[in-house]
Amino acid sequence: MKSICVATDMDPGADRAVARAVRLAVVHDSPLTVVSVLPEDATETQQVERKNQVTRFCKSLKDCDTIDMSVVIATGNPVDEVHTAARNAGAEIVVLGLHKPRTIL
Repeated sequence: MKSICVATDMDPGADRAVARAVRLAVVHDSPLTVVSVLPEDATETQQVERKNQVTRFCKSLKDCDTIDMSVVIATGNPVDEVHTAARNAGAEIVVLGLHKPRTIL
């Protein structure tokens, strides 16, 4: 695989998608782009904190130190921003976690 992209919101349970993407990157010797999208009004401080959080988490995973990994923090619409990050990375696959069910008000 040329490149892999994984999206995470860092909610509990998001670790499984990131761990799977790391395993895929190891097996296929592919670079990995980890993208996390914050609301459009997120401050620069919040963006730096999220990047640090994502980076720390990824580095805690087995074999993460053996792959070429980059972290992208974006703001805006998650669908658009994940698509843009994947396209910019030349990703052939995007790994996503399960969508949480939400109540309709």
